[in-house]
Amino acid sequence: MLLVFLALAVAGGAWAEEAKEPKYGTNVGDVLQPVKIKTMAGDAFDTAKLDGKTLFVFVNSMCSLCAKEMNDLARNADKFEKIKVYLVSVDQNTERAMRVYKKYTKLFGLLHDPEYVFGAAAGLYSTPSTLILDRDGTIVFKKAGYRPGAINGILEAL
Repeated sequence: MLLVFLALAVAGGAWAEEAKEPKYGTNVGDVLQPVKIKTMAGDAFDTAKLDGKTLFVFVNSMCSLCAKEMNDLARNADKFEKIKVYLVSVDQNTERAMRVYKKYTKLFGLLHDPEYVFGAAAGLYSTPSTLILDRDGTIVFKKAGYRPGAINGILEAL
């Protein structure tokens, strides 16, 4: 009987240790596995070092729906004053991408993820896609594709 009790206590202790680890995943409420990518300027960017709630929009410079999503964001830029917003370019051709994104550089940060490491870690496989993370990397909001008026859902999630 004592051996059974000890075995259960040890197993329970191991379970308690496991519960302290974040549940990495790709669904709202999960913690995103930290990702390291670059800014469009070539500087390091680490999702494990977020200052607060952060909005990421995955875009491609040749995607017409991405252009609509970026324009919706730009029209509502004044509503993002308390949150960091990044466009995450998945473009291979950086020069072409910078020509398209140049008009947004005063409003949003620009990240570069040509291998789609960040997007895949978040379980996003199309552009445009939107992701909001809390400071600790918890997924607060996730949306794939463009829908007119979807900006309202993004603003509500903030």
